[in-house]
Amino acid sequence: MPTTSEVKHHIYTDRKWIEAGEFNRDKHQLTMEVRETYVGQSFVLLTEDFLLSLQQLCLNFENIVELGAGIGWLGHWLGKYGITLQTSIDNKSWSDFPQNRYLDLVQQMDSLEYVLRHPEVHLYILAWPAEDDLATRIWQSLIPGQHLLYIGEGKNGCTANDTFFDIIKDHEVENESTRIMKQSFLSFDDFHDQPYLYKKG
Repeated sequence: MPTTSEVKHHIYTDRKWIEAGEFNRDKHQLTMEVRETYVGQSFVLLTEDFLLSLQQLCLNFENIVELGAGIGWLGHWLGKYGITLQTSIDNKSWSDFPQNRYLDLVQQMDSLEYVLRHPEVHLYILAWPAEDDLATRIWQSLIPGQHLLYIGEGKNGCTANDTFFDIIKDHEVENESTRIMKQSFLSFDDFHDQPYLYKKG
């Protein structure tokens, strides 16, 4: 996996290049091509730095499950970096992803149903949930002590719904591990996603 500096060398990862007056047409074109190719697998831009930060963060958790996993790209790379998932869950209903594109690690099941059946899970990972009430219902179904690692855009963005952000705002976990995680995270140009760790009280 490329490092943060390697990614930034080849593609634009935020809008700061506009302010700095560093626009390069070839780099902009490559940025668009890479982004469009990559999001066919995952909307989360993965780097060595970010995965290493998750490696450290996940040392604190025994049972980890990815919800709404899509084809399983994030879960695949978490495994490559020694982060053992109990499973990756997706209902496999996206018409853009034919059944043969899902990696073997993805178990077909409704994410909310899985949460309700598995109180033993310590950490759920939810990346780029749809702009509906699923993230809200998942959070409401967690039991005290369970954690949710949410990767997505904020309120009024393209993930989850406003209710989700209203009910989780006082539950964010802020420590050295989450600080490093946020610092190491990159977004594709014109995306506004960030990772947040929440704990159900």
